[in-house]
Amino acid sequence: MAVVTVFLNPEVDGDVYKALPQGVESGASQACKLRKSLYGLKKAPRLWYEHIDKFLRSLGLKRCEYDPNDYLSASIAFASRTDTQLAIWRSKKSADAAIILVLYVDDMLLFSPLADRFTTLNNLLRAKYKMTDLGPVRCFLGIEIERDRPRRTLQIHQKRAVRKLLATYGFSQCNGHWTPQPMGSKPRRLDPDSDSETFPEASRPTRMGNPLDSDGKRRYQSIVGSLMWLMLCTGPDLAFKVSMLSKLNVDPLQST
Repeated sequence: MAVVTVFLNPEVDGDVYKALPQGVESGASQACKLRKSLYGLKKAPRLWYEHIDKFLRSLGLKRCEYDPNDYLSASIAFASRTDTQLAIWRSKKSADAAIILVLYVDDMLLFSPLADRFTTLNNLLRAKYKMTDLGPVRCFLGIEIERDRPRRTLQIHQKRAVRKLLATYGFSQCNGHWTPQPMGSKPRRLDPDSDSETFPEASRPTRMGNPLDSDGKRRYQSIVGSLMWLMLCTGPDLAFKVSMLSKLNVDPLQST
């Protein structure tokens, strides 16, 4: 689900003035006082988060202590409370059925094992905001999600992002490998003596190439950053290799 024109929902806290829009003529020197947020306003993201956070809390959802963009159902977060405000989350089938909302700016994911929980929250959000229902999630923040209901399986991957990354840096024709780092390969520095902990004396590499120019260095750093994004989302097996490559960001070499 996605909120339409998300930053136009919250009201502005404090006095913010804007020049008159083009085409509006006024005899005197005048300005507009904003009543609601606008795109381009520096504090627009904060105002939106405070707005949606207040609304979700009013429904009885509790913000996760470990990730402020995750909200948990009241039946789990406040199981001992009996407020009528929280009754919307109670189900005759199961009082402990969870509902989880994941928020990323204007995009939302809803999770629940019971359809009535999902429908209730969906209707409340639609009553508050103008929203677009994108159906069952297939891609979220570059993470592709494949669900096979008959087999009761769920898979996440980033094949599309990987193909785009390979095409961007000219590696589309490269062969794949089963492991992130082939056996026997070692990263090499321009100055191997600069890091005795990374390269113990017995295994310090010799100089194996020329330093990259500024454009080549930025390209190398961009590739490492892209790999780090894959590592954080769906590729924890890349963690060791990315950490090793990151240590070469200052002085990457061109192979000879």
